[in-house]
Amino acid sequence: MTAKGQGRLWPEPETGGLAPEAPPLNCRARLKEAVRRSLEGNRLSRELIAERMNELARQEGVRLRRPVTLAVVDAWAALSKTALPELGEVPLFCAATGRDYLLEALGGCRGRRLIGPGEARLLAWAEKEWAIRRLTKDKRALEPQIERAA
Repeated sequence: MTAKGQGRLWPEPETGGLAPEAPPLNCRARLKEAVRRSLEGNRLSRELIAERMNELARQEGVRLRRPVTLAVVDAWAALSKTALPELGEVPLFCAATGRDYLLEALGGCRGRRLIGPGEARLLAWAEKEWAIRRLTKDKRALEPQIERAA
């Protein structure tokens, strides 16, 4: 609540706030499920995924608070534990598993969706197509004015 003439302490999100159908912000279960889905049936063992994450962190210059171990990966997947990958570990985890489920779940907590390169190209095309339609409508609205002036 704000006093008269006082601005808001926190700005509204670009969506104008949470819509009634927005997902809950407490999405720990969704993130845990994404970790488990990434690990299930993966060609790499959990131990190899941990090693790969550490290797990727070294290659990319990502400073980890602590090395990723099998126990850490197991804790991320366990429903009985509260542990989840830290924000800087999420891209490493996705790259090591070869699956983006965790990134998708993280975006889903705010009602967002992760798209791939093909969908990004389609979206870019659709935005241009929409702009063309809008400009065509504006052009048609100007035509009668031009005819009257001539």
